[in-house]
Amino acid sequence: MEIGPGWGNYTFAAADQASSLVCVDSSRSMLNHLKVETKRQGHQNIRFIHSKWEDSVPKKQFDVVFGINCYYRMQEIDRALLNMNNSSKRWAIIGLTTGPEKPHLWEIHQELGYKVKFQRRNYIYLTNLLYELGIDVNCKILNLERTYRYENEKQLLKDNLGAILDTNYDRKAAEKILRQFVTEENGILLYKHCFKAALLYWKPEELIIL
Repeated sequence: MEIGPGWGNYTFAAADQASSLVCVDSSRSMLNHLKVETKRQGHQNIRFIHSKWEDSVPKKQFDVVFGINCYYRMQEIDRALLNMNNSSKRWAIIGLTTGPEKPHLWEIHQELGYKVKFQRRNYIYLTNLLYELGIDVNCKILNLERTYRYENEKQLLKDNLGAILDTNYDRKAAEKILRQFVTEENGILLYKHCFKAALLYWKPEELIIL
């Protein structure tokens, strides 16, 4: 079972490895997108449930229950984590990309003093909460790299300066810092970002259900 598949960044790779996959998402539009993509790719082993995960009580257990970067909108996060534990037979897995942020954002924040909307995906909060719930969780940190590709400067600036919260900031100064991290290849602008991800995983334990 996958929680909060979103656009399906991990859904179809998981479906290739599983005999069956159930996806739970609170967004009907996301599920409609996944249904279309599932049909296009010819997958026969995926089905969908429209529900908020923290309100969902699966009628059966699954070998693996996992979710990647889907916890930031969950208000009852303790219930969501207990649902993961109680719905899995073998493994419950949380995937969370973490810092560092794109380096140009830190430099804009530190050198120019502008407020920046940084992502809030620190895995340590979920680790501590799992511990409080009585779950002995394992953690593995992965080194990841992603190269963003932009066909033009407008796309580059829109994607990388939108996190600046100050309305009247010095755009030229911010652009100058951004360009230090951008290269060009065959007319395509490239931004390489090295970051980390945390995998929190545990075998299900008998817990008190909230």
